[in-house]
Amino acid sequence: MKNDSPVTSPWYGPDVDPVAADALMAPIVDRVREMAVQVFATGGGEDVNVASGVLLGGGIVLTDLRAILVVGPDGALQPAAAIAVVSAQGVFAARIVGAAADAGVAALELPDPPDGPEDPPLADGPGGNDDPVLAVRASRQGLGLQFEAIGFSVDRTKDPLRLQPVPGVPRSFAGAPVVDASGALAGLLVGPAKDEIILVPSGRLMQILESVRPEEPGIDTHI
Repeated sequence: MKNDSPVTSPWYGPDVDPVAADALMAPIVDRVREMAVQVFATGGGEDVNVASGVLLGGGIVLTDLRAILVVGPDGALQPAAAIAVVSAQGVFAARIVGAAADAGVAALELPDPPDGPEDPPLADGPGGNDDPVLAVRASRQGLGLQFEAIGFSVDRTKDPLRLQPVPGVPRSFAGAPVVDASGALAGLLVGPAKDEIILVPSGRLMQILESVRPEEPGIDTHI
């Protein structure tokens, strides 16, 4: 499945200069097409959860934890029975290999992953004050993917593992990777609550990756 759709920027946070955000977006479009994916999850019924995600090396996908949880017969949340990941190269079955409940992040594995990409470089943090970062949401459009981007900035923190709220970003961006001006992965957006979006920084993502990549994949926190 070849996808040449451009990355569009329909919205910018109130603290971001649109010109600066457009300049940020231009050099990372090709990389975004490789790493941003859409995740579908179902418990076997008619309801389907949809979110974005980021495809990393070895067929690992990080996404919003709530997206892969469904309501079971007893009314409690449980892992989805079927999960699919749509990338620029096609549709792939996925399975859950780990989760960090405190961060709201789920780790998936594609048993038959597409060729590449390698892990993108990780940023030292989400950027300093007034330094824009870009969240990229993937959504299926016909046989391909369409990408939407939102530019915003966050407060610099001394704690590289600190989760930060991102007011004003639509919850439809849950699971979207966040990149900085160099194209490095600065974090992942998650939606732990109905009207809340949180940025999980790159340092926390690295911890989650390390928990699912030993010889025997582990789970950082059980679902």
